[in-house]
Amino acid sequence: MKWLIDLLTSSIGRKLLMSLTGLFLISFLAVHLLGNFQLLVDDQGASFNAYAKFMTGNPIIKTISYGLYAFILLHIVQGFALWAKNSSAREVNYAVKVNRGTQSNAKIASSMGWLGAIIAVFIGLHMYQFWYKMHWELEPGTNGIKDLYGVVAATYEDPIYVGIYVVS
Repeated sequence: MKWLIDLLTSSIGRKLLMSLTGLFLISFLAVHLLGNFQLLVDDQGASFNAYAKFMTGNPIIKTISYGLYAFILLHIVQGFALWAKNSSAREVNYAVKVNRGTQSNAKIASSMGWLGAIIAVFIGLHMYQFWYKMHWELEPGTNGIKDLYGVVAATYEDPIYVGIYVVS
């Protein structure tokens, strides 16, 4: 068991965890997109609201969502740990700076922290606007289904939120 802890706390192990949690988050986004395609059904939101009710009431989905939250946190923690380790690895800069083109690996890696911060802010906003409202603010309407479709429609009538979502 010590070998597993040693692996997961090593630089390679941390990068492995970052990649695996990142792949899980990407697969979640694909599934989330497929579910959100229910918004395009021309039935005044009935399909989307039924989908939202299924997603919030299914115990398997609820368990997976707790795993998702844990993976988001693990991904953030591992990102900070790798950043801190890389920052402290070399205290003195190289004497000669080599530029290997406009999109070097170093430039991409240095932008990942900023992109991650922007995505974290977006996730917080998105979770408040839809997840929080779905669970604690919306009252069940007809057939016991909450009108999350109405919340989505109202959000996308505001050009500021449309801009935030397009940029994010």
